[in-house]
Amino acid sequence: PARPTRVFSATEATNNLFGGPRSVRPIHVAHVDHDLHVGQVYLYFLREHPNLAACWVGEDVRPKSGYRLKDPDAVLELDGGRRIHAVEFGGRYDVKRVRDFHEDCAKRNRSYELW
Repeated sequence: PARPTRVFSATEATNNLFGGPRSVRPIHVAHVDHDLHVGQVYLYFLREHPNLAACWVGEDVRPKSGYRLKDPDAVLELDGGRRIHAVEFGGRYDVKRVRDFHEDCAKRNRSYELW
């Protein structure tokens, strides 16, 4: 059942200490729900497919794809990083956004899963 949950965010010093993103952007309340769901997807991989969880690289760690290009929430770097499998939490994506994500992955010859 749903219940209130307190969420904490790491400071820049904490990120530096544990190897998180180089800069910490202010948290937008609208993004918290999305980030928690992405975390839940990672925990699923960790529990059900630990070998794949070990390949998980979050979007804040990878270089950006480019101006106005959507980076997936995470990728699984497979075969020593030679093959990339995108993981995206779609939430409330409309048809256009799903199509755009699919076309971008197809253009990059990238497999993906949309949660």
